[in-house]
Amino acid sequence: MAQKQTNYRPVDSGRNRAAKALARGSMASFMAGERPTLSVPSNEEDSHRFSTVSVSSFTKGLPHNPYGVANRRAYEQFVASLTSETTGDTIMKGCSDDEFAGWEGARDGQAFTLQGADSSSIALPPAPRLGFCEATAELAELYAIALVRDIPLGALSRPETPIGFYYPTTHPLKPGKSANLADLFEELDKLGWYDQSRAALTSFGGRRLTQPEMRRRQVRWQSNEDRVSVDAVLSGTRDDGEPWLSQFLLIGSGKSERHPLRRPSNGLISAGAHSVDQRITASARGVDYMTNWHDWLRSQNGVRTNASPGSSGRNRFVSTPRDLAAYCRWDPAHQPFINAALILLGNDAPRDPGLVRNRNGLTASWGFTEINRLLGEAVLQTTRAVRRQQYQIHRRGRPESLAAMLTLEANGEGRQLAEARKAIQTMLDDLGAGQPDDASRPGVLLDWIADLNADRNLQKSGNFEALFHLDPKRNYLLPMVWPDGAPMSPSYGSLHAAIAGACVTVMKAVFDMDADYTRATGAEHQYAPSPESDKRLEIVGATRGVTLEGELNKLASNIAIGDRFAGAHFHSDCYESLRLGECLAVGILQQHMLEYGFALSMSFTGFGGERITIASNGKAASDSVRAYIEPSSEFLPENPPPTWEDMQDWEYRFNSWWTRSVVEFENPMLDIDEVDIEFAMPELKEKLHQLTA
Repeated sequence: MAQKQTNYRPVDSGRNRAAKALARGSMASFMAGERPTLSVPSNEEDSHRFSTVSVSSFTKGLPHNPYGVANRRAYEQFVASLTSETTGDTIMKGCSDDEFAGWEGARDGQAFTLQGADSSSIALPPAPRLGFCEATAELAELYAIALVRDIPLGALSRPETPIGFYYPTTHPLKPGKSANLADLFEELDKLGWYDQSRAALTSFGGRRLTQPEMRRRQVRWQSNEDRVSVDAVLSGTRDDGEPWLSQFLLIGSGKSERHPLRRPSNGLISAGAHSVDQRITASARGVDYMTNWHDWLRSQNGVRTNASPGSSGRNRFVSTPRDLAAYCRWDPAHQPFINAALILLGNDAPRDPGLVRNRNGLTASWGFTEINRLLGEAVLQTTRAVRRQQYQIHRRGRPESLAAMLTLEANGEGRQLAEARKAIQTMLDDLGAGQPDDASRPGVLLDWIADLNADRNLQKSGNFEALFHLDPKRNYLLPMVWPDGAPMSPSYGSLHAAIAGACVTVMKAVFDMDADYTRATGAEHQYAPSPESDKRLEIVGATRGVTLEGELNKLASNIAIGDRFAGAHFHSDCYESLRLGECLAVGILQQHMLEYGFALSMSFTGFGGERITIASNGKAASDSVRAYIEPSSEFLPENPPPTWEDMQDWEYRFNSWWTRSVVEFENPMLDIDEVDIEFAMPELKEKLHQLTA
């Protein structure tokens, strides 16, 4: 019998291989085209609600009058340029071209995305409106954060930690008392948004809160108490009793062949022949900016600052909110997730079982090259999607601008605000402005901010006078960590938060979230910065109960919230953008799995508690890769995720999840109530059927 001749070349080569590649590439385009096309409005404050002034809109870089109100004609010109397909006419700027700082990524959202979902297929719900309780609470939170920026993160979990401010001697309940964290959060509790016993008014005219508003409100409370949680304000998540800072922002790699003496407590991450040090260059304590009208107005006019943020002159582990703000300002947006991947890969952390299950042991490696590529795609796609939401859709102003409008009204210049004045007055009234001894409202919070601004202004030289009289006791400007304040881009959404959501979703999908934490990271203890935090980490507990998924979720939360510690973003910016990034990552992973000609699956828990399973049957058909969403009420963690064959209603579930934050504001152009969504490009669909027949 003749021996069978071995074929030393791939079977699928030449034209056969090219046809298969074309089919899979075309199917990826088909998959992206089936996403619900979302057309969600903004909160309409720059068009219908406030038609003569742009008080709540992003106007940084445009000309402003001495009262800080932007030139409306320049704003309309700015919007026309942003929403057109071409760059449009020259835009009026608030300073000369030589001084101008420049807008960040203003037209990135106009670029098309050919991998994953296009930026037009994802959307954020309308941002909270001025004059309503959520917007007031969001600004109050940022004021509170500004007061505690230099308190060590470990001390922020202790209610008795002093914050360095005092109640007025005329206060009816706490005359002259030295305030602590418990007092600070007690003041926040007086706002209607935090009080569960009070009905909160929606920003959008209905009789009840919208679904996104309800979710953002409920996350503010502790799970076992009807009061605002310290962890919720600082991280945007519920208090689970665990250390707040992710271990992935502290620990280094374990020992390896190249570094046999390396320990996680050293904070050094092995990266081939190099090492990445988790220590950062820390900012100086007690140095804040834009605490006077002169500096604030220059920033709003887009003047580039030559000042450098104060430095402590030492490298140390992230130890305070100010440190985390510095981390997010200077590091590349995906650096913390690359670091986490290096730690996990250095310890050969197990991958998701669905990625390595193969009878003959021949599988894809899912190593650094693969993960790095996915993280890179996540960064690019979220950047484009967020920029589109920021510039082309919402154009929400930064917190520093809203705080200035409150200051303007509090100092008798509210007439400059035109039809927005009533909303600003409502917010000042809810905050108890000018009444620090009113025990029913948090007026003392504004009093402390005025004291902080006065202290910071004493440290500076120069003339800070404004055109109008600004009473130092009514200076409610938001102290900023950076000399130029917030970045030169709109507030909604948050780029860091979206990238964090996307990158952590990729990590949770690729690695086995049920793997033992110590096995995956090499860390046998939980660590925190020591008092000598430039040396090494100190042990603060065992790893019992610590999970890989929990630490990755913390990492996403920490990075998402870093810009809030700098005063640059509202809570809703970060909360919604984190989930937008998660959606985009799932779309990227779906298309990525089309590249493999064998069955694969990955399963993980989403930020909302739902189980997300992505499975492929290895073929190149319209439903070859399915994404199945199970709400937390429908599954038990001990039960295995569904197989590809079990996902019969996957399209309805996926599209409902994809549009969950926006569907009640404006119906998608495609019908999400149908399992078989009408495809917008029938010619391509017919061609794909021919290719895959």
